[in-house]
Amino acid sequence: MQNALQGNGQGGKGLLDITQSNYASNFLTAAVSGLIRGEGFKGAAIDGLQGVVGGHVAQVIASRCGLPERVAGVVGAIITPLMIDFLYGKFQEMQASGGFSALLGGGNAAQPAPLGFGSSFAAPRR
Repeated sequence: MQNALQGNGQGGKGLLDITQSNYASNFLTAAVSGLIRGEGFKGAAIDGLQGVVGGHVAQVIASRCGLPERVAGVVGAIITPLMIDFLYGKFQEMQASGGFSALLGGGNAAQPAPLGFGSSFAAPRR
């Protein structure tokens, strides 16, 4: 756990290593993405903050895999607010349709299991 937070000593960036991250570009990328989607200035600022976190996590993963960190940060900054909005919408739909019980098969009473192979045959009588 300690290696993941502070880097692994092999050139990888840790989650708490904020000295080489591109926070300004990640924020602006996600904020402009929010403005393009029509969320207004407040929504764009929220998307920008989400993009900072998502971009930094993407940069850490990219540094461990040997990929270009700046590109990964920009892609992470764009995708993170979209993923959060998508998941929030799915949770709202799930809540409207009955909560977690609806997720696991419906909020109604349990349905009987379908009959399988050989179900039409009667058991032998003695």
